[in-house]
Amino acid sequence: MEKDEHHKDCKSDGLDWWCVPGCPVQGKRYTIGVDEVGYGAWAGPVYVCAVAVPHTWSYPELTDSKKLSKAKISSMQYGLRQAVTDHVILSAEAPEIDDEGVGSVLKRLQTDAAKKLLERFPGARVMVDGKTPLKVPNCQALPKADSLVQAVSAASVLAKHARDTVMRKLARTYPQYGFERHVGYGTPGHRAVIEEHGMCALHRRSYRPMRDLVNAPRVKHSKGQSFGDL
Repeated sequence: MEKDEHHKDCKSDGLDWWCVPGCPVQGKRYTIGVDEVGYGAWAGPVYVCAVAVPHTWSYPELTDSKKLSKAKISSMQYGLRQAVTDHVILSAEAPEIDDEGVGSVLKRLQTDAAKKLLERFPGARVMVDGKTPLKVPNCQALPKADSLVQAVSAASVLAKHARDTVMRKLARTYPQYGFERHVGYGTPGHRAVIEEHGMCALHRRSYRPMRDLVNAPRVKHSKGQSFGDL
């Protein structure tokens, strides 16, 4: 964990701080949890959420969004938004993923989201799901953090709800693809529809399944339309 100007005289065990009197962030002891949704999807955007909560914060029944039903996520997300101290949600669409690569896009979004909250909560520790820490101060990567760290679990649920909501709206624009059911992930039904109709503008052409399935042009959005418009 890097030392920074906010904790220049404080002590650390590599994960947490013991602040000296006069520390500008003494008493502001927060964890920022960062997680993504949509990394492996064949279609649609990738979403990243970062949340800031006190170190001792917890929320009933909260865990990794992959372990929760759609109904549970839907009922939980409103209360979560009120319970966390602050949160940021960022996303990138299929063309960005194709041009830049999903790994690069994901790290950029995670870093940007963490930095936005670090501006508001300087000195907070940052926890990210996975094996590679972000290039921000005081960051630790932890495999399965979305199940083990409540702040990351909250980020997982809020990102999942935001992305699923967008995919259900996009399903009205592309009704033949069934996005309201599989939200862009690879399923036998999704594969069959692509084989019949080809790809639409939401599909990630750089993904191997897409390259293997078809070599068809994208169905373009109408001029000026974006995910945020739907």
